[in-house]
Amino acid sequence: MKNKKGEKTKRVNNFSTGKETGGDKEEPPSLSLVIEREVYPWQKLPLYKNIPPEVFLDWRWQIKNMIKNPSHLFEAFPYLNSEEKENVKRVHRIYPLLISPYYLSLIDPFDPDDPVKKQAIPVIDELLDYKGERDPP
Repeated sequence: MKNKKGEKTKRVNNFSTGKETGGDKEEPPSLSLVIEREVYPWQKLPLYKNIPPEVFLDWRWQIKNMIKNPSHLFEAFPYLNSEEKENVKRVHRIYPLLISPYYLSLIDPFDPDDPVKKQAIPVIDELLDYKGERDPP
């Protein structure tokens, strides 16, 4: 089967063998077709290199595997330098960390100015307090 761009796709009948929640019996239509590739974007990250699309794209798996602490982030995304790692640890002492594996997989690990990286990975500037600015609730 091919999509509109002519890319080879495959139909995925069952994305999850886990318990269905909220009365949902089927996955969203957008997840029923997956483009067949030799390497999927998330497989560039060592922790996810052997995860097939049927697992990685399942929202239940994403929630279960959220990145919640610096050590998990460093394991999943080993491309941070020592200064960035130290800054993540310092920020995490004050603010929580929560990144989905899918969102992490969107980051170009070799682009220091990657916009997704700037949104997802904490930086030390988050600890600077400017006079007159309120802390987030």
